[in-house]
Amino acid sequence: MHKKQKGQIPLPFLLLGLLVLAAVAAVFLADPGAQPAPGPQPDPTPQVEEEDNPREVIEVAGTEQRTEARTPDPDRVLTDTSGDGRPIGAAIRGSVVDYAGKPVADARIVLTENLFDQNPFGGPAARQGARFSATTDAEGVYRFLRLPVGVEFAMWVMHEQHAPREGFPVRSLAGEEQELQPIVLDEGYRIEGFVRDEAGNPLQGALVTVRLAQVLNLMETEDQIAEEYDLGRLREVEADANGAFAFNYLAEGIYQLEASLEDFGTGVENAITCMGEDKIQVRELVLGTEHRLAGIVRDEEGLPVPNATVAAARTRPRPIYQEEGTTDENGAFELRGLPAGGYGISVIAEGYASARMSHVQSNRTDLEFVMRRKAGVTGRVTRPDGTPITQYSLELFRVNQGTAQYGMTNRTVQVQNPDGVYLFPDLDRGSYVVLVRADGYAPTYSPGFYVERDLVRDVNVQVDAGGVLRGVVLDPNDKPLPGALVTLRGRDYNVWHQHSLFGGAVGDPNNVPAVEARTDSKGRFELRDAFPGDHQLEVKHANYLTLYVGAYVQTDRVTQIGEIVMRPGSSIEGVVTVRGGGAAAGASVYLTLKDENAGFFNKKIIADARGRYRFDGLQPGTYEVSAVREDSNAFFFPGSSPGSTQDVLIQREAENRQVDLIVPPKE
Repeated sequence: MHKKQKGQIPLPFLLLGLLVLAAVAAVFLADPGAQPAPGPQPDPTPQVEEEDNPREVIEVAGTEQRTEARTPDPDRVLTDTSGDGRPIGAAIRGSVVDYAGKPVADARIVLTENLFDQNPFGGPAARQGARFSATTDAEGVYRFLRLPVGVEFAMWVMHEQHAPREGFPVRSLAGEEQELQPIVLDEGYRIEGFVRDEAGNPLQGALVTVRLAQVLNLMETEDQIAEEYDLGRLREVEADANGAFAFNYLAEGIYQLEASLEDFGTGVENAITCMGEDKIQVRELVLGTEHRLAGIVRDEEGLPVPNATVAAARTRPRPIYQEEGTTDENGAFELRGLPAGGYGISVIAEGYASARMSHVQSNRTDLEFVMRRKAGVTGRVTRPDGTPITQYSLELFRVNQGTAQYGMTNRTVQVQNPDGVYLFPDLDRGSYVVLVRADGYAPTYSPGFYVERDLVRDVNVQVDAGGVLRGVVLDPNDKPLPGALVTLRGRDYNVWHQHSLFGGAVGDPNNVPAVEARTDSKGRFELRDAFPGDHQLEVKHANYLTLYVGAYVQTDRVTQIGEIVMRPGSSIEGVVTVRGGGAAAGASVYLTLKDENAGFFNKKIIADARGRYRFDGLQPGTYEVSAVREDSNAFFFPGSSPGSTQDVLIQREAENRQVDLIVPPKE
């Protein structure tokens, strides 16, 4: 059984916990401020499509290997050498064996890119990265040939006659093939039991589901639920004539068990622990009298709101239970199969502000929700001569009281309209601006506007040509540096904005729209459609210190920046081993800068198959390096052990420090 190691709390995990608390605070404390609404304009009829981080399927080379990829992060695109535009690393191979050491053929290995560390508040869609899969051959061997270099992946291993399990977190290296230690599959755990009514009678046909609990599994999409079924982490069976059920080959972890049957209340048991030597868990689920919640959803004019999602969550007694349904064409809803208790209910409908009701006792059938219709904004985008821009994108920003910096909403729409007219729908009450991006023109903000109940009209935007910035990036030896990322930033932007509580997602303090480019093989870059004004260029490369260079952008002019010479960064590298054992392949290594002015500087990397790790591009300062085993059950507050955390002082540029770390063995 896994146990937490006693000791101090490493700083990286404390910071991660603070991130979640801050995200909640940001939601409740944001104040959109107020600005007068512009005047009227006739109703437009534009074609507007809101983006939702579309996914694409990419076939890649290699036996029985497939990729499911989202649009690649431009910060990592160096060359178009892989299916999603990222450079390919060397192969990763390994094997799957059973508990007796015999090879397991036809085992399925799934690698999923970890995007949570990059964007913990971007919602599920923003955290769904590339997914690769492979199947073991007759010798139990698997191999991944086309993984993007340096990208971290979580591994999940499955076979129909064995329990699934987590494998080693991996990252592909640029020029070195890795061979991982064998992954051992066994029979795992079993949850069995009976479903009965309150009189003790068996309930044949009751649908029983079991699910492996996942950390921070919030705002789940239908695709993610389907993926849980596919990976064997969510399963269901029907109880037999005796009310009996059983789930075999369960992975180690904590499970939720649920049983439902028409005309009965749903039975739930949370936190069933399948760990250690106790391989069989026996549970009895008693389904009591069915309770209901029913009512109607209307708008402010008394008209029904169809297709609204009504979600109910039981807050007492324990265990927690959730159910949801949809209103019909008359706005009516009914949630059945509920256990008795007190519920909180929320209603969400497209085009309306959400409605909530708390402390609702089950069996209420007279509930009524009144939805307030959301407003929107409309306007027209034109050139200086008044002719329309027919194709462009819009980004929505909040205008907040007490700060000049706009607040990001992560909402974008694509517009195609012959008259240049747009409609941005479904806006909550508050003050906003929209940013227009059109090919061949500088990104341009609209005037500020305030949204309340009615459609805000006549928020027009005139765009003009942007500037062009050209230059060359060299390494410290004056040689061309390919792959450097050059980004236009405001004058007050600095490297610590990347290390703020929310990282680069906070935006630019001067509201300068980011325009970026990668240097080519000769170190050259060109930024087109740049926002005019007195700004600076941010130049980043993994092996060097980030630089900021002044840049004055003029409308419809080309500005030559000249040569930019990077400064060498320092590095910290080492090997993570298991105390009394070998390399800690897949261990997570965290790096934190212990400087009161460093903000939330934190980096993470996965140790390779030989336990090696390396952080480059570091500035002088005192750092804390921490390592955690790949199979650690700890999340926010894993205790450290001797040798797993060390402080490192870097006193100058281009300094290399060797820091080896030791993690405790699995207990």
